[in-house]
Amino acid sequence: MVALIPAAGRGTRMESVTAGRPKELLPLGGETVIERIIAEAAEVADHVVVISSPQKPELDEVARRAGAEVIHQLEPRGLAHAVACLNAETDVLVLLGDCVYFPESPLARMDRLIHLGISGCIALEEVPASRAHLYGIVAVDDMGTIDGIVEKPRLDASDVEPRYAVAARYALSGGLMAYLLGAVERSTEAGEITLTSVLNAAIADGFVLKGVALQPNQVRIDAGEPESYLAANRMDWR
Repeated sequence: MVALIPAAGRGTRMESVTAGRPKELLPLGGETVIERIIAEAAEVADHVVVISSPQKPELDEVARRAGAEVIHQLEPRGLAHAVACLNAETDVLVLLGDCVYFPESPLARMDRLIHLGISGCIALEEVPASRAHLYGIVAVDDMGTIDGIVEKPRLDASDVEPRYAVAARYALSGGLMAYLLGAVERSTEAGEITLTSVLNAAIADGFVLKGVALQPNQVRIDAGEPESYLAANRMDWR
């Protein structure tokens, strides 16, 4: 199993905190954000890869020192394109580079599902309907099978039912990775190639993806938004 950490983005939302440095190098409980994510990945994966940018040499240095390989995404074409930079039809865990889990991670459960033959899975957390527009929202059936993903939907004000949101961790089987590589290679889109669009197409083509609901001890910490990052720094990370 390979763990892939996309971290090539500019992080413009965090400029008030980063002062121009990569957001992945912000400190969090005595370690940088990227070091914490690499450590999380290494608990499950045999090999950890950080997808960086030529404009982030400081991040590259820290990632390599933490035991990760570094591959550069040479153009900002979205998350699916970043995952495709691995260029390998192998089982992959994808850990978004601006979210940390504490005290435990859902990766082991997701890895287990891939080894059981599931095409892919996505970590999910419940969010109130009033905040659904901030997330990718996932529709799942009674068996936990994912029917589709909608990016940042605007719900009716009368809708109060909580929704399942993508929680910054994905697992893709080798077969699904092959599908993604083909989709990215065939894409004629001028802009970003979203992972959501590729996964929705895969579901329509018969791939089975499962939702993995977070457990109470699996808390997602958003280190890519100033207010939540500052709140995270007040946590006890021991």
